[in-house]
Amino acid sequence: MRFIAETQDKRSKMFTLSELMILHYLREHQKITLKQAAKTIQETDDNAHKVLNALRDEGLLELNGKTYMLSLKVYETVKTDVAYVQDKTVSQIQAKDRILEYLKHKPSITNQKAQELCGFNKNRTYYILHQMCKDGILQPDGAGRGTKYKSVK
Repeated sequence: MRFIAETQDKRSKMFTLSELMILHYLREHQKITLKQAAKTIQETDDNAHKVLNALRDEGLLELNGKTYMLSLKVYETVKTDVAYVQDKTVSQIQAKDRILEYLKHKPSITNQKAQELCGFNKNRTYYILHQMCKDGILQPDGAGRGTKYKSVK
């Protein structure tokens, strides 16, 4: 409550109901997708996108792949900077686990398929796939857009 009051004073305007609903959701769930935001505020995807981007522009949210999460500034006020790092790291660990689970059933995975699976953008997905190759978990096959990644095991 103190965070909401202080932030409203700084921004010289009240939070909208939609903004409060999204902030509350994020406090409980750590991250939110556009679809989840639209459902939470009972608005269209377009309206939810506007609300999410407004909160991001104010520095209250950050875009983490295709999901939004509270910014470090908010974590330092509401939770802790350790919780911020934990939540951000958990999403990377979950992405690696999802990729490995996918590879149990399929011979290879592309960056595009991994993006769908993990909800990250192309660059973030490439970074995770590249890290998994460096760690000896995956092996790249091919180059450029056509690269497929196979499990080393």
